[in-house]
Amino acid sequence: MARDRYLYKEWLAMSQKQREALYLKALDGDKASLSQFRKISTSIRMETNFRLRSLQQGGKDYGKQYDNLMYYLEIEHNITRVPTLRELNNDVDEMMTVNEQAAKFLRSNYSDISYRRYVDRIRVRNLELKFSMENGLDRNIFEGYTEKQKQAFLKWLDTEQASFALDEYGTSDEIIVILADAYHEASKTTNGIRTLNTALAEFEAGDINFNQAMQKVGVSISDRHASRYRAWMGKLEGKNNGHYAR
Repeated sequence: MARDRYLYKEWLAMSQKQREALYLKALDGDKASLSQFRKISTSIRMETNFRLRSLQQGGKDYGKQYDNLMYYLEIEHNITRVPTLRELNNDVDEMMTVNEQAAKFLRSNYSDISYRRYVDRIRVRNLELKFSMENGLDRNIFEGYTEKQKQAFLKWLDTEQASFALDEYGTSDEIIVILADAYHEASKTTNGIRTLNTALAEFEAGDINFNQAMQKVGVSISDRHASRYRAWMGKLEGKNNGHYAR
């Protein structure tokens, strides 16, 4: 039935207490509860797998919510899709665990391909505006980029190395401007992105500072992002901290 297809929405709307109550009744063998629980589990599987396929086909198969679910599925079930009830041996305990893991993914807007595309368009537009006003840069950093290349940069921003830089210092907006400049420069050479990733890994390990990492792909923060460099140095003045930029 068409209604059964969207029963996952009922699960998402339930409180934890309500979900556990239905689960316990199903576990105890109450026929009506077990039937409802199975239908909901099937609906969750269908919707989750539909969204996973959509993200993968749309090149948006990355990010915290996606990665967390994929890690669970691969570690616990050795698959990359939510398993069927038969694959779970109709085990109510297993169904409950899968339902809860999948629900975390479904509750996130980032599981929706349309939302992801919308957010990425906004991110690109904001980056274009920031770069058009950036001191020392008289061009749009995405000039000449294809849409695919823009999306590749956004995907790269979610890698471990880039995420560490985003989290470590300043605001995300400040760092994204510099990382986009570095990514742009790195993309000009065959092994540039690999060099950039290696440099950021060294920064994460504490072997070099952020400025030195950027210099490895030809971006000097003090020259190309002078206003930010001065602001950071002002914050560091009087502090024994040379980890960020020298």
